[in-house]
Amino acid sequence: MTNSLSPEIIDSKSGKAFVPGMVAGGYAFMIIGIFPVASLTLGGIIEGIIIFLLGCFIVFTTAGIELDITNKMVNDYWKYFNIVKSKSWKNIQGYPYIAVLKLNKTYGLFSKSNRSVEISEMKYEVYLLDKSQHQRLQISSFSTAEDAIGFAKSIADKLKIEYTTYHPETSARRKR
Repeated sequence: MTNSLSPEIIDSKSGKAFVPGMVAGGYAFMIIGIFPVASLTLGGIIEGIIIFLLGCFIVFTTAGIELDITNKMVNDYWKYFNIVKSKSWKNIQGYPYIAVLKLNKTYGLFSKSNRSVEISEMKYEVYLLDKSQHQRLQISSFSTAEDAIGFAKSIADKLKIEYTTYHPETSARRKR
């Protein structure tokens, strides 16, 4: 990342890194991990600690996106155990557009008896788009369109890029 005296960084936390069903399983692992420790044997204690830590990893790992306005960089990160943050900064110079996309996120849980439960939620995600609008980088997610559009327009002003609607160019082959 480029050195700067005071970079303006916007941290947009996405929430849990894992789907809700897996987070519930993580809580179960944390509870189950306590029982082997009660055996007071070395093997039980080690097994219990490993199971408990696996549950903590699943429950307390979060995801998010940092946007460095000053240096025009973005970092899509995971924060392991909500303490250690991964870093993978990408340059956003080739993304002249910003847009809001309405997405229906669906999570499914399935059992051995072929029963399923689906959880759906409507999200409005803010993306940086390249010139053809085929490559995009997510920078935030909101539950209302008004919040997403307001955020996108403020980021467009700060980055000096154009707020647009998502309409990628189609190739001649697809237009047939």
